[in-house]
Amino acid sequence: MYGDMKRVLACVDHTEVTPAVVEQAATLARLSGGKLTLLHVAPAEPEWVGWEPGPQSVRDEVAAGMRAAHRATQALADALRPGLDCEALTVQGPAVQEIAEMAAKLEADVVVIGARRRGRLAELLAGSVAKSLFRAIDRPLLVVPALATDH
Repeated sequence: MYGDMKRVLACVDHTEVTPAVVEQAATLARLSGGKLTLLHVAPAEPEWVGWEPGPQSVRDEVAAGMRAAHRATQALADALRPGLDCEALTVQGPAVQEIAEMAAKLEADVVVIGARRRGRLAELLAGSVAKSLFRAIDRPLLVVPALATDH
């Protein structure tokens, strides 16, 4: 079973569920002797009305956020080496679309994502990346729940 999961794609959002996602994905990659790719999808840049680029201060803030997110994702990958073939990627855009495209591009054998704890109303109104990914990708999806810490 694990031997078939040589290419593991783990989606990290740097929230409370990220350590569990990384742990599960790293375990799968180690058991299969495969490669782990950590993917962080940053929000798309705000779109501006007209043809002019947005204010420089906003562009600088977005760029700084992207660099910080990539450094954090890279730090996760660095902590898994040596001993695991692991890379870190940071892309920008709609989460479901970017994850689906990267899973296809990398020919991922499994995609690992986290499910944050949210109330039923938020889940009902907003939906979830996990639900959308079930429809958007054609490969196994492992959803790692956030652990309850308020008991």
